[in-house]
Amino acid sequence: MHSSEGTINIPKLIVIAGLVISASLTYSCSEIFPVFDYRTKFVGLYHVKGTISCYGPCSECFREWDTVLFVDYGSTDSTLYVLGEDMTFNHTKDHHTYGLHLWQDSLFFEQTIGGIGCGTNEWYSGIKVFRYE
Repeated sequence: MHSSEGTINIPKLIVIAGLVISASLTYSCSEIFPVFDYRTKFVGLYHVKGTISCYGPCSECFREWDTVLFVDYGSTDSTLYVLGEDMTFNHTKDHHTYGLHLWQDSLFFEQTIGGIGCGTNEWYSGIKVFRYE
């Protein structure tokens, strides 16, 4: 009689070793090479001064106030969510999208609402006070 005790099953050993190596590489690669998102340095809370100025014959107004804006990740990998909208973000230029300018820990946002003859201009300018990561 021949006993199989004490013998090593090479195919099973290769499969088990492969699974162990694969699992350890998957874990360690994500630790060694974290996914980089260029938007991360801009996400956070900004203390800003808001200004509204009306133009044209429809009304006259001027208002300034202090507030906090939250800049968050947008719905795609190239957008930031600011003031209730996803804004496309170009990381290869000056870190800005239409009306939104971000650099280091500063934010400047401008927009015009209305037409040629009548409407409002809005500006927000400030610095980051809390970095979200």
